[in-house]
Amino acid sequence: MVDPASYALFRRRAVGLAPAAFVLARAARTDLTRGELASLPEGDLFRRHAEAMEGYRAALARDEGRALAATTPPAGEASLLDLKVELATRLLAPCRLCHLRCPVDRLAGETGRCGLGAGLRVYRDIVHLGEELELVPTHTLWLSGCNWRCAYCSDWAHVERPETDPEVALERVARSIDARRAEGARSLTFVGGLPDVNLPGIARVLALTRASVPVVWNSNMSATPEAHDLLEGLVCAYVADLKYGSERCARAGSAVPASLEVVHDNLRRVRAEAWLIVRHLVLPGHVDCCALPALDWLAAHLPGARVNVMGQYEPLPEVRGTAWDRRVTADEVARAREHARALGLDLEGPGPLPPPDAGTPDGDERAASPAVAFESTIRIGSDGRVVFEDLPPDLAALAADLAGDDDPDLSARRRAARPWAGDPGPAGGG
Repeated sequence: MVDPASYALFRRRAVGLAPAAFVLARAARTDLTRGELASLPEGDLFRRHAEAMEGYRAALARDEGRALAATTPPAGEASLLDLKVELATRLLAPCRLCHLRCPVDRLAGETGRCGLGAGLRVYRDIVHLGEELELVPTHTLWLSGCNWRCAYCSDWAHVERPETDPEVALERVARSIDARRAEGARSLTFVGGLPDVNLPGIARVLALTRASVPVVWNSNMSATPEAHDLLEGLVCAYVADLKYGSERCARAGSAVPASLEVVHDNLRRVRAEAWLIVRHLVLPGHVDCCALPALDWLAAHLPGARVNVMGQYEPLPEVRGTAWDRRVTADEVARAREHARALGLDLEGPGPLPPPDAGTPDGDERAASPAVAFESTIRIGSDGRVVFEDLPPDLAALAADLAGDDDPDLSARRRAARPWAGDPGPAGGG
C-alpha cells in the first residue's frame, strides 16, 4: 500500500518513476459533464469532489498511479482536476481561501487582506538550490500577495503592494514549468508571498502543465478546510512554517489574529496527505515563548517530524529601532536545535536527491521552451557578512569551501549537497 505522506513516494515522483499528484487528478473521473461544473451548486460540487477523492485515494493506495495517469476521462467529462479548478475559482467570491475569510468578491476585482484579485502574479522564477536537500534542485515560483504582515518579511514589497507586480499569462507559467522539468528540476515549489491565496491561478496553471513534477507547497498553513480539500490531490510535499508558540507573539510579529489553532489543525491534516517539512525560523528574543513551545507541540502531535530549525533571521530596514532589529545569536539557535534533537525531531532529513539526468524525465520534451538561467545573488548582510544565494552547480561547492565551518549543521548540509545545493538563503516572505 502506498503512503501519500511517505518520502519514498515523493522521491519516486521527483525522479520520474511515479506521476505527480495533479497528473493523477487530471486523469481521475468525476462522472460530471463539463457543463455541470458551471451549473451545479457549490455544495453539490464539493460532494462530488469528496466522492472522486475516495476513488483517487483508493487508486493511489493500490499503487495504480501509473495506470490511472495513462487514462483520460471520456470526452465531455470533467476530470477531478477540472473540478478542483472550478471549486477553487468559486472560493474567490466571497473569498474563502484563508482563515481570514475576507468578505470580498475577488472575481469582481475586490481585494481583501492579501491584496489580490483573481489573477496570478509571479515576481520571480528560478531553479532554486538553497532549499532542503530532499527538494532540490526545485523550480521555484514566487507569488505576490499574503494574508500575514510579518514585520521581518524579506519580500515585503510583493506582500504589501502585490498590484505592482503584473499579472502573468497562465499558459506562459505552464510552459516555464515544462521547460524547467526538462532541464532537470526535481520538484516545483510555490512560495511567496503565499500560495494559499493564489490557489485558483495555480490550479489553472497545473491544468495546462504537460510535465509531471511533484508540487511543493511553501505555506504559513492558514488555508481554510475548503481550500485544503482541494490541495489534497495537487500537492506532493509541504514546506510549512510554524513561526510562533503563542497567539500574542503571532499578533506582534505577523499582525495576524487567531492563527495558531488554524496552523496546528492544518499541520495535523497535511501530515497524512503529503511529505511534510516543518520550518521554524528562530526569532530574536523568542526562544522561550516561541521556539521551545513550537518544538514541544511538534513532538507531541507530529512525533518524528522532519523539522528545519533555521538560524538565518536577518533584520531589514523596515524593523530598524524595534525589538526585531538584531540577528539571532548563536546561543539562541543552538538552544532551539538542541531542544529539537532531545525531543526526537528529525533535523537531518533523508538527504539529497540523485543528480538530475540529461534529458526529460517525463512529459513531452517538445513542449519545453527556453527558460531563464540560474539567478544568483551575492550581497552584504546587515552584519557585514557576505551572503550567497541560489548559486549554480559549478559554484556551489566552491562557495561551501569558502564559507568555512562556523555552523557545523550547515557545513554538513553543504558537504552532502555538493554539487547541487548552495547556501540556504534567507527565509521567504510571509
